[in-house]
Amino acid sequence: MIFVTVGTQFPFDRLVSAVDAWACRSKRRDVIAQIGEGVNTPSFIEWNRFVDASKCHDLLRDADLVVCHAGMGTVLTCLTSGTPVIVMPRLAALGEHRNDHQLDTVRWMRDLPGVRIVETVEELTAALEMGVEAAGETISPHSDPQLTLTIRNFVNSAALNGRRSLRFRVGTLVGRLLSWTLPRGRTMTEVPASVASVAVGGEESVRSISECQSLRATG
Repeated sequence: MIFVTVGTQFPFDRLVSAVDAWACRSKRRDVIAQIGEGVNTPSFIEWNRFVDASKCHDLLRDADLVVCHAGMGTVLTCLTSGTPVIVMPRLAALGEHRNDHQLDTVRWMRDLPGVRIVETVEELTAALEMGVEAAGETISPHSDPQLTLTIRNFVNSAALNGRRSLRFRVGTLVGRLLSWTLPRGRTMTEVPASVASVAVGGEESVRSISECQSLRATG
């Protein structure tokens, strides 16, 4: 079964129409789509505008393949359940979102096992023809213990040291968090601008990243 989901905030007719056309040509009757407030309703595949959270989770877990927008919740659910996923980012130029943050998001997903990134209808169709190999492993739904400890220590330190500016403390925390989202071997220069701009602590953020990445390398 292939499950298509576009989330609840915006329609994504480009994705839904492309999957519907592919399924029709391929005579695939095992495709279920959640299309939100889309204008172009599918003519071949089964669809619903919205699916309740419990059923959506079951569909993401039980599907042989998921096709979705670059929504982190959907992708993380697929990664925890080991479901292969095709991810297509929304484009602001086509009115699919307010900005292009999803393009930044998918840059972080390209190297993840079991995830295929597509940006055009042609790439989506090709990916559906080829399928996506399952990752063979899953991620834990729980945070890394070292990350939890880092956040706890930061909060305790900030509470004890009121002299530090909020700007400095936020920058430090963002730096530490980014260090745990960067795949091993990547550097701060590869962080998308829309993400890096949040790290308002400047050099302190970069220093925290380097320290935490060193800890990961030896842990």
